[in-house]
Amino acid sequence: MLSKEINENVLRTLLPQRSRQSYKNNFGHSFIIAGNQEMGGAGQIAASACVNAGSGLTTVVTDSINLPAIHSQLPETMVISNSNNLAYLKAQLQSADHILIGPGLGQDQEDWARLVDLIKSVDAKIPLVLDADAITFYSQAGSSIQAVFKMHPLIMTPHLGEWRRLCQEKISSEDNDSIQKWVDQEGVFLLLKSSRSRIFMPQSNFYYQNTFGNPAMATGGMGDCLAGLVTACLGQVASIADAIALAMGLHSYTGDKLAQKHYVVRPSQLAQKLPLVMHELAN
Repeated sequence: MLSKEINENVLRTLLPQRSRQSYKNNFGHSFIIAGNQEMGGAGQIAASACVNAGSGLTTVVTDSINLPAIHSQLPETMVISNSNNLAYLKAQLQSADHILIGPGLGQDQEDWARLVDLIKSVDAKIPLVLDADAITFYSQAGSSIQAVFKMHPLIMTPHLGEWRRLCQEKISSEDNDSIQKWVDQEGVFLLLKSSRSRIFMPQSNFYYQNTFGNPAMATGGMGDCLAGLVTACLGQVASIADAIALAMGLHSYTGDKLAQKHYVVRPSQLAQKLPLVMHELAN
């Protein structure tokens, strides 16, 4: 297969210029369903990346124990407890333009059954980003549950371990041709995370190859940051493939900038740096 590199020139091309007449509704309403009692930070990191990457509105649906922390640390977001009744949650999701599902959600089967019911109520044109625990759940679910997610434009962001679960250990992470066949069959967009991440798109004759990234980024929560960034870009770039490519490149490019002065790059630190890096690229 052919590859197309994501480099600095590509980022400058993909990053949209904002009109002087822009307002928040031009850049999408991102919903992030993330964070159980033990892993609330995952949702907070994803939301921080989403806000800092320019999402017009960001709403986090999370365990009620996480609400005070998000309110205090990220006042730009709206926060909803996932313990609300389903009718209320379904009504709130009607305003979503794209939905991220998975960071820090865990594998409680009752929680996931409720979430699948919730997703059934979402308009099929709304893109879904599946990350972390959502990928594990999806890989273990039956075809009828997978079909609920496949009703939507579907973006998956697995690391290599999650990829092995998705493909049932049948496809090497280095076999680009076989990965593309899987993507064609499943009809999903795949951001396969590694030291040099790649993006595969349905019915494509090429994949995107990241050229950025560094070992300082090898720390917990970095994938949550990327997932939030992907979600934000979906509201600002018309093409799903281009939105994912921009997000992947921005994430690692920003990490490289920080790694020039930091031995370890924290995900929350990267999220905070995004507006400055995007400004530099745009100008």
